Amino acid sequence: MSIKFKVVILFLLLIFAIYPQSSDIRFERISVEQGLPDGLVHDILQDHQGFIWYATEDGICKYDGYTFTTYRYDPDDSTSLSGNPVSVLHEDQSGILWVGTWDGGLNKFIREKDEFVHSILHNLSIFFGFRRDGLK
Repeated sequence: MSIKFKVVILFLLLIFAIYPQSSDIRFERISVEQGLPDGLVHDILQDHQGFIWYATEDGICKYDGYTFTTYRYDPDDSTSLSGNPVSVLHEDQSGILWVGTWDGGLNKFIREKDEFVHSILHNLSIFFGFRRDGLK
């Protein structure tokens, strides 16, 4: 081995010794007790603002790291989710959050108003190529 190669290796070892990688990663379990609307989570998404969104059997939940905000279907509120069992979450390139429900279709979340607009797609089973019972 050349002297230059040994010096480079020694230098790299010293850097890793001086600046060790942190192994202090902590995980916290989030459940119904902490604020999720349901224990069955179908999808999780972190949006461009840093919020974590959970798609559950009983609506969706937005988590800011401290508190939960839950959104559910309300038959008396046309700006609520169109259905509670939520199967999929998606944020497009414009930052719009799309929420796909099993039996209520597709919803567009209007962040400024904290409300939903329902799309004309009412049967996501056909749209996504699957059925709720798992059969294709």
